[in-house]
Amino acid sequence: DILFSTIRPYLYKVNMAPFKGVTNTSVMVLRPRIPEYRAFVTMTLFMNSTIAWADQYSAGTKMPVISWNVFQKMELFDPGSCLAAQFNDLVSPILDQINSLSILNRRLAQSRDMLLPRLISGKLSVENLDIQFPPSMEEVAHAA
Repeated sequence: DILFSTIRPYLYKVNMAPFKGVTNTSVMVLRPRIPEYRAFVTMTLFMNSTIAWADQYSAGTKMPVISWNVFQKMELFDPGSCLAAQFNDLVSPILDQINSLSILNRRLAQSRDMLLPRLISGKLSVENLDIQFPPSMEEVAHAA
């Protein structure tokens, strides 16, 4: 799924959803009806022209909002199923890797957030660990 924020679209709040979840009414959840169009639709939603169009047709001054009723009227170029499938074959692996790295990054941040307080408080000792520093840090490691 692709998430597109309806509030202040000029802030480029567009993202791929790397996992299942729940959102609120200020985010549109978009999914191409034809799987071969996944990459094309995703990249189209990230385009400057899409953001500019959504911004132009938003209602409100302080917090402009684009509604689904308006957004669905945006005209799109249709590359045709053959070209869309070829584009999908090229770009989908990149999008999949972005999603995988996003999930990995989230897990690493959770591990860091769990371990860091224990390291700082001294509850987790690293004194007896054989820590190998990368060459770029060797001088700093020996100086400390």
